[in-house]
Amino acid sequence: MPDHSIDRRSFLSASVASIAGAYFSSSSQTLAVEPALRETEGAKMRALDIWNEVKTVLAEHRKETTPTATPENPLSFLLGQHDTDITSIEGSEGTLHYKQATIDDRWPAVLTQEFSKLQLKKGDLVAVGTTGSMPATTLSVLTALKALEVRPVVIASVASSSYGANNPDFTILHMLEACAEKGTLPYFPVAASPGGTHDRAANKDIDDELVKEIISKFETTLLWPRDTLDSTNKRLEIFEQEAGGDLGHYKFVINIGGGGAMCGGGYGFYAVPSGIHKSLEWDPQVKPYCVLTYLAHKYNCPFANLRDITKIGRPEELQDLKEIIGPQMEAKKVRASKKSSYAPMWYQVPREALYGHAA
Repeated sequence: MPDHSIDRRSFLSASVASIAGAYFSSSSQTLAVEPALRETEGAKMRALDIWNEVKTVLAEHRKETTPTATPENPLSFLLGQHDTDITSIEGSEGTLHYKQATIDDRWPAVLTQEFSKLQLKKGDLVAVGTTGSMPATTLSVLTALKALEVRPVVIASVASSSYGANNPDFTILHMLEACAEKGTLPYFPVAASPGGTHDRAANKDIDDELVKEIISKFETTLLWPRDTLDSTNKRLEIFEQEAGGDLGHYKFVINIGGGGAMCGGGYGFYAVPSGIHKSLEWDPQVKPYCVLTYLAHKYNCPFANLRDITKIGRPEELQDLKEIIGPQMEAKKVRASKKSSYAPMWYQVPREALYGHAA
């Protein structure tokens, strides 16, 4: 199998060059910033090493479980099929472009860099909610959190939109279990839900019994809510238990995908901003009750809403294959509002930068 690992020295050279201007804009700031720069660069190096391990673990796991499905590239199987029995939403060709853009060796280091701006400390608790729709993003996020030496608590849902982890024999739970067993990403979900409509696989095309059977194969709590509201409350209860009874212990909350209980679902797309933010200014007229808004508002918890990971950077930066390091971004205070300019943009990342299906 070809070696698809990233050369750390090349990465360090490119990353230092790309952020030097941002960190050393004036000589008076150099002494204060230099330790933070060294610490961030060290974390990004750790992220690269972890990411290379993730790729190796998943490639070996897929080869052992389904030899005929193992592709030449160790990450191409992170793109699923257009439609399966656990597909929550069927997507278009644009969806495929979007899912391809999540599979890029730069993301773990980019996320490590951006998360580090929140000044997380070793051992800090981080609440993570993910669907099966963007497995590469989930793995990149957990890689970044491990590199920063924080403690993620993960709740996952199994169903996936098109081209996500929608192969019944290789769901997000299969991927995370493989990484946890090897100690590469020791963060197997403490609970798992079906996902899909109302977070209970209520979509007419989802085989809810198959989803339940999949979850039952893993050592995790089965979360089968009555509806999205019930799912939100149950998730908050589980996160609270994992934090020793105090949700205020969480220093960061991350949503990956479009799960209604985590980010408000379709309505949340317009009311909860994408990206990484230090706080959420609450508008009483906008009430997408979900885990993310609850923790951000009640506990002033920084949050990352990664329903579209490409929104944390400018497309031209994502397209530059010569630059290993990703986009720069300032965490901002944002306001939830009914009005939104949100419109999906399928950034055209060059084909050779992607793994898996050709566009």
